[in-house]
Amino acid sequence: MNVKVSIIIPTKKIDEETKKCIEECEKLNYNNFEIIVLPDENDKNFNFSSKVKIIPTGKVFPSIKKNIGIKFANGEICAFLDSDAYPDRNWLKNAVLHLTKNEKIVAIGGPNLTPENSDLFEQLSGLILSSFVFMGKFASRYRTYKQYYPVELPSCNLLIKKEVFENITYFPGEYLTAEDAYVCFKIQEKDKLIMYAPDVIVFHKRRKLFLPFFKQIFNYGRDKSWVLKKLNIKERVKKICYYTIPFLITLFLILFVLSFWLKFLKKLVLILFLTYFFLIFFESLRKGKKNFIFLIVGAIGTHISYYMGFLYGLFKKR
Repeated sequence: MNVKVSIIIPTKKIDEETKKCIEECEKLNYNNFEIIVLPDENDKNFNFSSKVKIIPTGKVFPSIKKNIGIKFANGEICAFLDSDAYPDRNWLKNAVLHLTKNEKIVAIGGPNLTPENSDLFEQLSGLILSSFVFMGKFASRYRTYKQYYPVELPSCNLLIKKEVFENITYFPGEYLTAEDAYVCFKIQEKDKLIMYAPDVIVFHKRRKLFLPFFKQIFNYGRDKSWVLKKLNIKERVKKICYYTIPFLITLFLILFVLSFWLKFLKKLVLILFLTYFFLIFFESLRKGKKNFIFLIVGAIGTHISYYMGFLYGLFKKR
């Protein structure tokens, strides 16, 4: 297993978090790799090993930085990491093993877990993201889950064969987030597979509850909506139901409005609302007895933030 991997780390600047990311990459239980770091400007205050290339990019979106990194990459696999994340020691070893087993698998990711040293409000964000009650199928990204083949995975922990960028698509440069979803959609259009593997692990810093986290979630919803608008109608319809929060909230709001005219819907709307609230309440209590009020507000705020972002992207041009 001597496949060369190019680890690509977009960042605004080489700060302490980026430094930790690089240092943990240098400790990986895998020999044949290079590290490409893409800050806005060059920083000569840090000394790293010969595996590390620093390529200044100017102030551009992370998606553009990733594309620049791909062009400089010498590896057969491009491994994408956020600068505020760091990998488990067996991250590359496990990922390469999975990728070389099946030719149809061209991209792989796994859980991005909340670091143990996170403060309380970062941990609360992590608890919300990792709950299947709060986040549905997307919770698998933030906890260890069984192996499966998802529609898309985030590029804070995503390894893609370089042939994808040569033959299918690069990251669209006009989005702050969701550029990874677009690449994954294009991969699947070519009848290739994306794998989630529970042993391909990174640890990823969380945004603090409440406002920083809600802003991030709003951006996710907004950019996912923009990306869906890039797809053709057939693919758009196929993918839109995949994002369950906007779909379910829209359905509930339609039923709520109709209940003003169709009285038999009033009981259904009330039952749905109470079911939602009690699910949120009991899951918050289960996840964190001392901080369950924070989790209730955080979970509901997450759903509203994502939905508002999705609507913004739907009606507002990029």
